[in-house]
Amino acid sequence: MTNDCTDLFLRYRDINRLVWNLGFWACPPLREWVCERSFTAAMARIFEGVVLRPFGCDAVIGETLIPGNYVHIAVEPRTTETELLVDGDPALGRTGCWGNPTVRAKQEEIGMRFIELFDWYSLGARDSHMIVVTLERFGSHPELVGRRALVEVMNCRLILVQED
Repeated sequence: MTNDCTDLFLRYRDINRLVWNLGFWACPPLREWVCERSFTAAMARIFEGVVLRPFGCDAVIGETLIPGNYVHIAVEPRTTETELLVDGDPALGRTGCWGNPTVRAKQEEIGMRFIELFDWYSLGARDSHMIVVTLERFGSHPELVGRRALVEVMNCRLILVQED
């Protein structure tokens, strides 16, 4: 069974930004990694409630606190072509280098899976306009399958995939 969770995800994104920007970032002593970890743990519970529970999904975001490690959310481009900032090649030890390469993907040739929200600096003000995805299918660039990439969340539909 598949369920379009785009609107719920965008609500979660707004909650995520609001809680970080007004609750943590607005108070300089809370701009610490230990506070960011507490924030991420709280956001995992909110993700479960806001995005998953409306579909009867009982998945629990576990220890890594990365939603995509515990639930399958397919990402579909809303436009005929989408820009992807591909992460560096992990085989070469080059991860965290987004835009290595930057490619355009046609809607019909790409399959992506949601991993998590993304911001350039986790302790700074957040806008969360991008998400991290795993490239599951890429017709014109099969060498990039399995790599992570950034994509603009507003250019995507998110589909919760549940086993029947």
